[in-house]
Amino acid sequence: MVKHIRGIVFDLDGTLLDTLETLAAAHNEALARHGHPPRPVDAYRYYIGNGARKCVERSLPQDARDDATIDAVTASFKVIYDDAWRRGTQPYEGIPELVTRLRERGYALAVLSNKDHPFTEKIIEHFFDDGTFDAVQGHSDAVPHKPSPVGIRHIADTLDLPLSALTLVGDTRVDMETAVAAGIDGVGATWGFRDAAELTEAGATCLIDHPVALCSQLGIS
Repeated sequence: MVKHIRGIVFDLDGTLLDTLETLAAAHNEALARHGHPPRPVDAYRYYIGNGARKCVERSLPQDARDDATIDAVTASFKVIYDDAWRRGTQPYEGIPELVTRLRERGYALAVLSNKDHPFTEKIIEHFFDDGTFDAVQGHSDAVPHKPSPVGIRHIADTLDLPLSALTLVGDTRVDMETAVAAGIDGVGATWGFRDAAELTEAGATCLIDHPVALCSQLGIS
């Protein structure tokens, strides 16, 4: 995975940003508002990844996973998280250095998240300088949640690059499955929410333990 790559697509939660504790707190507050017990923070490593509604479904007790309850708790979560997302969230160590080095080397950079599209844009604008990313894409009516490859294809069109020139860096099974579905390399980020075994099983082309290690995979210093 080296010479042919011209664009890097990053997942958001667990890859660029450490959002675990903030997301867990917001989800647990939403559960409490509807009379449901909280979940341990570490449990959210496995709940997060397929969008807010799926995370709520996974966090609810088995006997409370009807559509009406899931929708109500999800609505509460979105209100809570809209107020809380700045608190406790920050880029992982090495991410600012990595994106700076990649931009200096001329790589196109993009973000693909299962968060709603406007919210994805807002978070990126807050934590990163203008112009850091050439494309930012979240979930929308036109772009289904990962592992659909539609988002990757949309980013390729925006960057005016062939799919074969892109790689996806992510920390969960759904990210690697997205890369496989799009027919591109998937780089498993082991500093995120899931472990190396899951990423490998899901089809990761390679694993990296620190953001700057991506430079070695790309053959740059």
